[in-house]
Amino acid sequence: MKRFLLLMFFFTTTLPNWAQDVRSIDSLEQTVASLEGMEKASVLYDLVNYYLRADREKAKYFVSEMASLTENESDLGLQSYGLLVKGIYLSRNGKIDSAVIVLENSRLAAIESNNERALIRVNAALAHTYISSGRPARGLE
Repeated sequence: MKRFLLLMFFFTTTLPNWAQDVRSIDSLEQTVASLEGMEKASVLYDLVNYYLRADREKAKYFVSEMASLTENESDLGLQSYGLLVKGIYLSRNGKIDSAVIVLENSRLAAIESNNERALIRVNAALAHTYISSGRPARGLE
């Protein structure tokens, strides 16, 4: 009985804190227009990643914002984020093979630009995509 009560206490106190705080997403959405460069790319990634689970139309909007940010950009770090956002959007919309190609290109751009934060995010997205495509060994490499 003590175990049950302890488990119930754990789940009721910690699980609600694991969810994404909507206020932080709202504040990111309000500040994204004033940001530039890598900081804007990172925030756009966070917004797309959240809205792919909550509101597909908003996710699509922020994907197009990222595309316009990286359209004529030569910075490989920004291109890496642009490809990452496109890749997770493709993956979550069922275009797994296209997503893998785009995410692998994003990984190469992150390596070449020495952007460790982008590389971590790309590797996580690649692992998720490989596992969801039925290739778990490849996703866990």
